[in-house]
Amino acid sequence: ARMRRQILGVNIMGTDNLAETQTQGLVKTQGLVKTQWLVETQWLQQHLNDPELRIFDCTVKRWIDDDGLFCIARGDAEYEKGHIPGAAHLDLVQDLSDPESALRFALPTAERFAEAVSRRGVSNDSRVVLYGTREIHYVTRVWWMFRVFGFDNVTLLDGGWQAWSRENRPVSTDAPNHSRGAFTPRFKPEMVADQAAVVAAGENPGTCLINALAPELHSGKTHIHFGARDQTSRPGRIPGSVNVWVNDLIDPETNKFLPLHLLQAKFEEVGAIGGDEKAGGGIITY
Repeated sequence: ARMRRQILGVNIMGTDNLAETQTQGLVKTQGLVKTQWLVETQWLQQHLNDPELRIFDCTVKRWIDDDGLFCIARGDAEYEKGHIPGAAHLDLVQDLSDPESALRFALPTAERFAEAVSRRGVSNDSRVVLYGTREIHYVTRVWWMFRVFGFDNVTLLDGGWQAWSRENRPVSTDAPNHSRGAFTPRFKPEMVADQAAVVAAGENPGTCLINALAPELHSGKTHIHFGARDQTSRPGRIPGSVNVWVNDLIDPETNKFLPLHLLQAKFEEVGAIGGDEKAGGGIITY
């Protein structure tokens, strides 16, 4: 989905499945609009042998420890148990994060991102499809990163692994043998909001800050915390932000995105769209 309101970017620690600022692929032109950022399982099965296609499992393993710390690990073990034929695993935890940052999931350099995807066969003329076996926000973060580095021919598999396996579509345990690609990054700074941009947004009533975490995390009324790699974090949210939980955008029965009118209602409810969209405003998600 895409917002009528301008997307200023996303915080580098954020989850983003809304960061769309262009107009290609639009089907509807008012409010939220349906775009070509999603593909269906049937389409993907019919195109599995396309030479330019690159499919990636972006699964991240997560759990909560006894102290309430939100823990993460690579998801390649789940990938190896079975995946969509031709798919490789993209490692968001290490390969697609900045190893120099104390914060988890910090945006990598353009060179690090390019090396990771080139090594897995992605070139500038590839078509990329992403999916996961768990939460959608890890997959959408990889989608966002491709677009941050100037690559727009990237889509999400609507329904992900859950839909694929539920429909009894083919499964493989073989890793693909793609030749090395040649991915040239073109960084788009307008798709990333740094700390200064977030502070400025708090002073601009026309900007909407959206926290995509669960309501109890948004409110701070939980013992769960994220922390940095060697730290704990404070409960709560960025002042002035509103809450649209990413899981509430997904149909729990199908694991697909909700119909357009239901998505639009959720963003209208928090004032992200349909209200007074003032000049200079926009949306920042985290």
